[in-house]
Amino acid sequence: PLPQNEEKQFTSLHFKKVEGDRTIFDLEASKSTDLRGQDISLLEDVKIKVFGKNGDRNDVIHTQSCRYAKTDGSIQCDGKVQFELQSAEDAARAAANPGGRPNIIHIDTSGVTFERATGRAQTVQLVKFSFPNGNGDGIGAVYQSEQGLMRLIREVHILMQPAADASPKKAATLPAQVEMTGSSMEIDKVGHSVQLMGPATAV
Repeated sequence: PLPQNEEKQFTSLHFKKVEGDRTIFDLEASKSTDLRGQDISLLEDVKIKVFGKNGDRNDVIHTQSCRYAKTDGSIQCDGKVQFELQSAEDAARAAANPGGRPNIIHIDTSGVTFERATGRAQTVQLVKFSFPNGNGDGIGAVYQSEQGLMRLIREVHILMQPAADASPKKAATLPAQVEMTGSSMEIDKVGHSVQLMGPATAV
């Protein structure tokens, strides 16, 4: 029996955005519950796989619960949300070499809104991120799934160490740690670049 405010339940929900013969992103939820008298569904165990307009992405967004508004296709996730940013090239390399170290940027945040029409995800909450040789945080973020771009809005702080694959001779000439701050930051996984906006400092 369902509570009075619930109308019906489905075992799962699945939809995707497709342009021509290319899938831009693919969303799956293990459970969907419609609310009586509201154009809203509660989604559980939500996973969004993002391939991008050019098919060069292999990003994953995962959270435990969201509210899906059927009228405009927006998805509001109030709890913890995890992003894994990875290019399709890096994903293929990792699949061919399971014992290797994957080149993934992990991002943890909360309060994310995902727009089904544009494929844009955004939050105004604290954002923590890590990558193979560093980590950091910032406030607020906007993720453009079609381009594979992640922008941290303000108060960015980064700690970096020498890369794990640096030669002993090279590692000896590098600082043990570099601490950087900036007003905002843009991560382009396809272009293999990170741009830290000024005013910026490095110690």
